Amino acid sequence: MSDKKYDVIIIGAGTAGLGTAALLSNDFNKSVLILEKAPFIGGRLASFVGKGDKVHIDGIELDANGFQRAMALIGCWIPKCTPELEECFKQGMFDGYTLDTGHGLFWGNKGKIRNFMDYLDKPVDMPCNVGFAFVDYKKGNKAYQVSKGEPYQWMSEEGYKSTMKALRDMATMSFEDVAQTAHMSFEEWLQSRNIHKQAYDYIKVLAASQTGQADLNLTPAPDVLGHMCIASDIRMNLVDGSCSTVANPGTMAFALLMEKVVKENGGEILRNAPVLETIIQKGKVEGVTYQTSKGIETAYADAVICTVPSKQMLQVIHPRNFPQEVVDRIQEEYWGAGMITGLGGMKSNVWEEKGIEERSFIYMPDVIGTEEGYSGCVDMVLWNLASTARGSNSSPELTDETGSAPEDKHGWIFSTALTHDEMRDPHKVNRVIEWNERWWKRTFGADKWESEMDFLIWMCSDHAFSYIQPIGHDRIDVKSPWVEGLYFAGDQYGERLWGCGVDAAALSAALCVDVMMGSNLEEKIFKPYHRAMPARVKTW
Repeated sequence: MSDKKYDVIIIGAGTAGLGTAALLSNDFNKSVLILEKAPFIGGRLASFVGKGDKVHIDGIELDANGFQRAMALIGCWIPKCTPELEECFKQGMFDGYTLDTGHGLFWGNKGKIRNFMDYLDKPVDMPCNVGFAFVDYKKGNKAYQVSKGEPYQWMSEEGYKSTMKALRDMATMSFEDVAQTAHMSFEEWLQSRNIHKQAYDYIKVLAASQTGQADLNLTPAPDVLGHMCIASDIRMNLVDGSCSTVANPGTMAFALLMEKVVKENGGEILRNAPVLETIIQKGKVEGVTYQTSKGIETAYADAVICTVPSKQMLQVIHPRNFPQEVVDRIQEEYWGAGMITGLGGMKSNVWEEKGIEERSFIYMPDVIGTEEGYSGCVDMVLWNLASTARGSNSSPELTDETGSAPEDKHGWIFSTALTHDEMRDPHKVNRVIEWNERWWKRTFGADKWESEMDFLIWMCSDHAFSYIQPIGHDRIDVKSPWVEGLYFAGDQYGERLWGCGVDAAALSAALCVDVMMGSNLEEKIFKPYHRAMPARVKTW
């Protein structure tokens, strides 16, 4: 393997790395090498399937210790588990469950990643929520099942009218309109409309569920407006269902199927092969050095695609290859959109007594205020992934099993977005955990917590959605203007890119390959409403 020459070397085997490799090998017959530092592929797509007293990922069997080490490789950790994590493994409590660190995919079988997988002829089924609900915690803790076309019962008439006007304003924007907000925060966009407080609270949690960014002052406006302006074209909404999940093996299905395409076309993927440095001579890429069990090896190529998130990119490409102002901005101003999630397994449908469809996507805003030191009010999303995925087969190529939990079990999700600084503060993390567990016990009964909740595992990541560029700056583009032959792909690479997560990463992969090959895969792969923003019209 040492000193071998490839057409393209790709750093990282997440959505963007596997996606660019699949397109280059399948469509252009390029020889590609993907180097992945972890012993498994997928990056933030990682999902673990419980089998007996172990969990499995990418063919690897893990005990409790191995599970925590695997989580650490993708920037995740477990602050609390009930029962204790070791006890959960000992009792086989995760048996039959898919523990998905990458849950929450918008648009389901009509989304970007599904467009991408269909193009590769590797479709993945992505069932959506069934219904939408709202918990008004501050006014009697009442839960409302939202009916299509009917007023939001927890709002005043004035608040509802303001909400509908703001939603219409977003829905009627064109991509050209959205592109002009590229250097604006979503907070600025909302404040310019002077909307009602009830409308603001609702739209804030809607935006956070789409972008994983709870502080709207830090949220690039297009990341929200892009989702909202395509809703009518895509003909989806939360009431009918627009947020999806993936049955066993979870979001890893995307990675495993992309790998099949790469291998079918002669590409190579090396696990446990961290890149040490990208070789750049006289402003031009020549290859990379990487670590293997045999020692340090070198692979050569005239093109290298880096899919490592921006904040970590300088670990594999020396800072001397970039302008100092770019290095300073990445190191000092880019921030992580983090997420804390409580994933539970239950014996029964506890929502039934509240008149709520358990597969609903549920908002519960403003549960902890900014007075406690958070960058924005903490808003919670509640969901039942297990029931949503029941009966679904993710891909017949991967498994003949259905669902993401045992047939007689029900699921639970607590989830909220926090900044990377908040995620790294144990007090703030524990405060969110404690608040939600107390709320559950008050709402459904402490006795039910003991009798019905088999387990509840809390998972944290300080950059679950991505590292976000500061407001007022474009994303790093897919082609480096500083180094010949250096390209970038991932959910924060591409000046015309919008959004984050797996959908943005899939689009970025196509944008990267198009620039490299002079092709137009963006239009071949994606529906018009899923393509990148037009270039922003720059004014003096």
